[in-house]
Amino acid sequence: MSTNYYYFTKNKEAIYNFFGRTFSLVDVPEFGYEIHVAKVSCGWIPLFQAHEKCRSVEQLKKAYDSGEFRIIDEYLEELSWEGFTKEVLCHNGGVDGAIPKTPVETNPHSPYHDENMPEHIPVSHFEYANGLYAHHYFKDEQGYEFTREDFV
Repeated sequence: MSTNYYYFTKNKEAIYNFFGRTFSLVDVPEFGYEIHVAKVSCGWIPLFQAHEKCRSVEQLKKAYDSGEFRIIDEYLEELSWEGFTKEVLCHNGGVDGAIPKTPVETNPHSPYHDENMPEHIPVSHFEYANGLYAHHYFKDEQGYEFTREDFV
């Protein structure tokens, strides 16, 4: 189970100023532009989407504080920065090492078993497959994990 989070605006220039050229034209919740900014998933620490001009949570906050963006989740619920902090920045501790890792039982015979998953939660994206995909990620100054890749 996961949830995606977006910045929404009607101001295309604000997107160029804060994010660059990565956005989608949408008509829900209304006609405007959305920028994918984050995803939270059960058992994982949050993952943020890097953009040409936005590569840290500090820059996300600066964009939000401009008053040009609203935060909306994939279920069209609007969040304040405080709500975003609670739901995303603090999800599973927010950054690797913020909370203790808890061992989890796995069943290697289950059709859902993934041998690449660490046997604890929360999971850092750098840990999956013993770091095989670590080059796809980086951490900002506060330790939040960002992906260099596009979410699909």
